[in-house]
Amino acid sequence: MELGMSVPWTGPLVSPEALVRVAQEAEALGFAFLQVGDHALYPLETRSRYPYSPTGVIPTDPHGSKLDVLTLLSFLAATTTTIRLVPGVYLLSLRNPIGSARALATLDFLSGGRLTLGVGVGWMKDEFDVLGVPFHERGRITDEYLAILRHLFEGEGGFDGDYFSFPALAFAPTPVQAPLPILVGGGASGAVLRRVARFGNGWIPAGMTPEEIAAALPRLAEAMEAAGRAGEALVISGRGGKIVPDATTPAEVLGRLQVLASAGCTSALVDLGETSNTSLDAVLAAMGWFADNVMPEAVTF
Repeated sequence: MELGMSVPWTGPLVSPEALVRVAQEAEALGFAFLQVGDHALYPLETRSRYPYSPTGVIPTDPHGSKLDVLTLLSFLAATTTTIRLVPGVYLLSLRNPIGSARALATLDFLSGGRLTLGVGVGWMKDEFDVLGVPFHERGRITDEYLAILRHLFEGEGGFDGDYFSFPALAFAPTPVQAPLPILVGGGASGAVLRRVARFGNGWIPAGMTPEEIAAALPRLAEAMEAAGRAGEALVISGRGGKIVPDATTPAEVLGRLQVLASAGCTSALVDLGETSNTSLDAVLAAMGWFADNVMPEAVTF
């Protein structure tokens, strides 16, 4: 199992020095990837209900600092050499698709082929309303924009879509990786699984238990077969949750990760301070604790 960690992007750790320290330490400790969340904006009063919490409350301070995901990952790419960089998940439908393609290709090019693109449709209707994007069409827009990315990265000629069209373009450089790996985020609806099968190299299950992930994998296999991709290996990226060394034991964390692996997950994202209003020293200590006590066994799952 590959192990990655959420990058702190809010609170006291949002400083260039702290972010570089976290990224470089994660690479040195053997984490496979760094993942950063994405929102285009936060209204001061959010009307949307957060779907991945029983309370419906957003788990981070909407008034706090939020860094642009691709700018942050480009910055971290320049300070690291091997660790993979994951926008998780990038809200593609909220951006101009050619602008997104240019930024993503540039990031992959400058990082030496270390980008894994996580894409989701989003849940906060407020963002879509402010930016003038029809919320209830976001899935169809995302599908078309993913087709545009693949077209610009791997095809040629113009594109004629329902939401966006363009003539033949000079597009270079393309990503170092061919194809650029794309992980589709979302639940286990038919639309999400078909999106994985059509465009994805993997799936980031959103808000699902290990049991729900395992139950959905046969339907994902059916979608892959219908798309002519039967038998292709997919990354299934689960969430290992928030880890606070003083409040848990290595056995508890290993048990949590083992359950994900048994459900079919091939990678896991852990939170070692991304949602905690904590200090840089505490995050670095948690990272070291995880690397010493959990990682050696968990990577064998």
